[in-house]
This record gives sequence, C-alpha cells and structure tokens, in this order.
Amino acid sequence: MKDLYLIILMSISFSISSYAESTDSKQETTPQQTEYLSPDQLTDDDYTKLSEFANEYNECLNVRSREELENFNDPRHIVDTAMKKCVPVQDNLYKWMQERRFPPGFAHRYMQKVTNKTVNKLLPQVMMQIAERNAATEQSSN
Repeated sequence: MKDLYLIILMSISFSISSYAESTDSKQETTPQQTEYLSPDQLTDDDYTKLSEFANEYNECLNVRSREELENFNDPRHIVDTAMKKCVPVQDNLYKWMQERRFPPGFAHRYMQKVTNKTVNKLLPQVMMQIAERNAATEQSSN
C-alpha cells in the first residue's frame, strides 16, 4: 500500500514539475522585472477564488475517475487518466495566478498541494469502488 502511494506521489510530482516547466517555457522573457503580490496584498476574493479552483479540480477528478472506472482495473491508471483530463482546470488556475501576479513559487506549491490532497483522498475511494465492482461481479457469477 505504501508503495502504491509512493508511486502515485512520484508521478504527481513529475507531472506537476513537467507542467510547470512547460508553462514556464511558454512565457516570453521580458527585460523588466515583474512585481509580485505580497501576502498582505491578497484579498478575500483571492482566497475565495483559490478555494473555488481547488473545489473545481476536486470535482473534475471525481467525475473523470468515475467515467474511467469501467475502462481500467488499476486505480493508479484511473486516477492518472482523470488527472490528464483535468489539466485544463489547472491551466485556468495557473493563468489566473499569473494575471494576479502571484509569485511563481507560490503558484507551483499551491497547485502541487491541491493535486496531492485531492489524489490522496480520491485514490482510496477508487480502490473501494473497484473492490465493490469486483465483489458484485463475483456474486453475480455464483
């Protein structure tokens, strides 16, 4: 079980770091330095928006994993496929954070935190759904 979580966390870290690198390479380099928001400049609306994005990503992963449940027997593949399908939600969050001038380090850590938290909650649920499906299949065959 620990190996499963370790593998998932490693794949999440890799996908987030490659996502951050790909979005960083898309940005044009400008000679002027960008002034980023400081923590005391964050508004209640910013916190609300961050929470809304986290909930939207959570909902996307839940819906997509339910859709993929019939296609795979391995919960890691189900969650991985769901994560790939929810990249547009992450893109929206990252674009919004850039527009609001969040520091890149904060944006990366926040997205990683949301992804890890959501996947850690989702994976046991997917495993339980697979077990229930397999038990129902065994009962119907007897």
